[in-house]
Amino acid sequence: MHSKEFVVKFGIFSIISLVLILISHLGSSLSIFTSFSLCTFLVYFILTIMMYLFANNAKKTPDTGAYTSILLSFHWIRIFTSLIFILTYINIFVPKSNLFLLPFFTIYILFTIFEVYMLTKMETHV
Repeated sequence: MHSKEFVVKFGIFSIISLVLILISHLGSSLSIFTSFSLCTFLVYFILTIMMYLFANNAKKTPDTGAYTSILLSFHWIRIFTSLIFILTYINIFVPKSNLFLLPFFTIYILFTIFEVYMLTKMETHV
């Protein structure tokens, strides 16, 4: 996937995701977790951009294992970041319910689907 294509598709994906997040929080029991959901969105937004930049650079190197190493590394980074993010939120804000996990995992899954799509397209283009 070329940089311009990534920027356009990621921009559209991000806007649609952000609008869906905000709509899902309006007037619902999720409204108290809006700031948490927006922070979650921001974290995955940044991680996705970083993953694309590193994977794009790795794809250009003659080392065939570099691309795979970058992908695996970033998936572990996402998992650990998610764990730290959730544990930090729980320890600081002590939520009364686990409902905050619903938008968190929804955002996680949306970004995972986009990343798989993006990386599959990137794999087929040099």
